Amino acid sequence: MPTILFHRKQSAPAPIAKEGRVLSSKNEAALRQASDLLMGVLGQLQSQEPAKAGKSASGLQNQATVFFRHGDKLVGGVVKAVAGDEVEVFLAFPDERGVLLKSQSAIKVKVSDLMPRDVQFLDVKVKRWDANSPLSDVSENGEAKAARPVKQGDVITDYLDVMISGYGSTFKETTPQDRDGDYIMPGAFTETLARFKKNPVMLADHTNKTEKVVGHWTKFNQDRAGLAMEGALTNAPDDFSRRVRFLVVERSLRTLSIGGMFLYDTDGRGVKKIELWETSIVPIPANPDALFTVKDVDIDTAAKAMSRLTGG
Repeated sequence: MPTILFHRKQSAPAPIAKEGRVLSSKNEAALRQASDLLMGVLGQLQSQEPAKAGKSASGLQNQATVFFRHGDKLVGGVVKAVAGDEVEVFLAFPDERGVLLKSQSAIKVKVSDLMPRDVQFLDVKVKRWDANSPLSDVSENGEAKAARPVKQGDVITDYLDVMISGYGSTFKETTPQDRDGDYIMPGAFTETLARFKKNPVMLADHTNKTEKVVGHWTKFNQDRAGLAMEGALTNAPDDFSRRVRFLVVERSLRTLSIGGMFLYDTDGRGVKKIELWETSIVPIPANPDALFTVKDVDIDTAAKAMSRLTGG
């Protein structure tokens, strides 16, 4: 049977929680210590390969925290069950403080691929999410309202200074609940916006490539209805950017789509905190009849969250 090795360095910070290592979200001092401990562990694991000798898989008990690789990225998890040479692991990811959050989504991982580490985590309801919003009108009777047309004779060859706006997502007062009964609590974006302001990039089709950057967000704030957003399309002269400007002004592209993570309140329905990750202009929303779509966390999402924290 494949085996794994537990590493415990004497210089490592002492565990905060006891056997279960589950933190209380109300203990801020413990959360700060847990964040420091997790960051130290991730630093150790960046270039380390899984250990293949040492303790047997039976040493992995429920509530043990482990790490493994997905491609070139680290993924965190909490052990759910051990069966032979496989371990069922609840996917976990760090929030903006560096505190590990355990999701309800589980996958199976080979024991030989695991790198166990003793860190603390929060056991919370967390989901991946996508929100869709119609963009405000930028044209009327074929004439640009929020753009400057460039003409050669009577022919429009480009639009510059194109501005768009819409709601990233709406609060409970505006949207009491979605089809599954979930709703967003006022103020859910409060902790997100300061971080988002550092890189308010606007993408096309959620494609994280330089050539797919089509602008940036100039304003975003919470009002009574939800997260109001305003952005400027790039004036770049390349063919793709120019095509996007035309499609937006002509209203062929009409949907704003943003995504991130939902952290739920104790009722399991109210979303009290939203991690805002990405914003895009898209031709067809994932769910045309919903303002937001909630999905289970998957391994790609968990890996992405970890790389955001580590800079990988």
